[in-house]
Amino acid sequence: YFEKYGYTPERYKSISDIINKYEFTATLGLTPYIFVEELKQNYPLEDDEWMVEYLEDLKAKGYELAMHGYNHCRNENYCPKYEEVWYNVYKGKEELQKIFKIPFTTYFPPGNYWTTEQYENVKKAGFLVIGNTHVPKAYFDENVIITPKGYDPIYVYEWYALDFRHTPYQEWIEEYEKNNLFILQLHANTFDSQDKLDDFDKFLEYVKEDKAKVMTYREFYIYINSKIESEHKSTTGKIILDYN
Repeated sequence: YFEKYGYTPERYKSISDIINKYEFTATLGLTPYIFVEELKQNYPLEDDEWMVEYLEDLKAKGYELAMHGYNHCRNENYCPKYEEVWYNVYKGKEELQKIFKIPFTTYFPPGNYWTTEQYENVKKAGFLVIGNTHVPKAYFDENVIITPKGYDPIYVYEWYALDFRHTPYQEWIEEYEKNNLFILQLHANTFDSQDKLDDFDKFLEYVKEDKAKVMTYREFYIYINSKIESEHKSTTGKIILDYN
């Protein structure tokens, strides 16, 4: 069913192969179920043996597995509040952790659409990074890091028309150069031509040559907290020295 929309093993691998080529990793958004509107039915991730094995392989390479909703359902006629209610946020996280036997610490919403209820439930479920929100800059909400929406190179995304158009990689670089924190958001199914794959390759080559610190969301969380802890120790040490 999903192959007609570009979700094929070949397309997934073509993306991760380029990331691996530069010894980078990425955060992968997973849902414990996927809802098929035409069939009005949920399909569990754990039944997709190829995908689970593929994700396990990437996890072993250092990729982060994150939660991207319960079943990526935004249709109000079939799945009202599916992505928002506490049970689905908590239960979905538990199911993903059971499949992959690791804690899930990052969440970003299907369709990049947030509700207050969903945000509060995600935070309550123990996630440490909440991504793709409407905020202009990353900040802490208690011990949780909130990040802005990532740069999405897709400027035409026609789901049923199968029409995916990307901006050229030069624009990716322009956006990358503007920000200290640059988040690139990709959908593997939209890479339906060699030209798009070549653009992705060229962009990562540029980032590699620029010696940027490339991190997953979880690594970003650890990095920021270590910087804060280090600065706190330095400040404390200076105060004690001045006091003496």
